[in-house]
Amino acid sequence: MARSALEHFQRRLALVAYFRHVFGVEDVHDPQSMRRFYDLLKDQEGYDAEGRSYVYGILRNRVRGIRSADLLRYDANVKRHTDALNRRRAEPITLKYFQILA
Repeated sequence: MARSALEHFQRRLALVAYFRHVFGVEDVHDPQSMRRFYDLLKDQEGYDAEGRSYVYGILRNRVRGIRSADLLRYDANVKRHTDALNRRRAEPITLKYFQILA
């Protein structure tokens, strides 16, 4: 049975609310809350020396209900696909946090 557009939208809203909580945004209308979010993700593009995304480092300590091994496997899969794309490009791409989460 196909989901209605409203059900699809409601699921997306729930996911947005979840990630807002994970990244510490209590109120999107509070400038301080948003500033903490942007400060957290500032300079968090790319990968560390071990090949793990900086987003993984943030999520590893904040996400409940997902095993660290599963999160690491997801992160490695994103990196593998990004590396494959970059092999065909003259100028490599670096994914933003929201692209990694997509």
